[in-house]
Amino acid sequence: MDFINGGNLDDFILNQNISKIPWGLRLRLVKETCDAIAFLHYFSPTKAVVHGDLKPQNILLTGDLHAKVADFGASQIALSSGAASTVQGNSNNQHTALYSAPEFLADVTTPRTTAMDIYSLAMIIYEIVSRRRVYHGTGVNLSLIISTIVTRNQRPDKRQLEEVRRELKGNFEDLRLFILLDEVMHKCWCQEPS
Repeated sequence: MDFINGGNLDDFILNQNISKIPWGLRLRLVKETCDAIAFLHYFSPTKAVVHGDLKPQNILLTGDLHAKVADFGASQIALSSGAASTVQGNSNNQHTALYSAPEFLADVTTPRTTAMDIYSLAMIIYEIVSRRRVYHGTGVNLSLIISTIVTRNQRPDKRQLEEVRRELKGNFEDLRLFILLDEVMHKCWCQEPS
């Protein structure tokens, strides 16, 4: 087991003392986080690990700022047989509401799925790219946010992403990657993902 001494992703990306996080570093953090989740979901042809509580606080950073997924207290094993899957293991309903999929928020006794992890991953990508919380501002009412996520398909504010788009406008390749990430985020947090 490695000692991870770089803090967590949440503290790093939201740190106001860091005026700018280079776009290349943000992309690397997204890639490493996605790679880790892909490994959990696809390491075996018959099983997938569902993390169950993905959030920036559960992504630790090494001293040289490489992302490592941590805190498997809510994880479950999903066994696959063809198109069907059954969940084994932890019946813990531990979760962090702002990063949880709407179908789980609607019923926290629902077995977790890899699709729910992917929804959470989209929220993490949003925070890495925008350097803002998914739902932020003064007077944030958690129960109201949860209600609008579940019943009105509420998602993070896209205006925060426009600032990033403007920042990258001068570099075609970076802008192209931003547009791709924006599309991926929206597909991952879609109410009916395909």
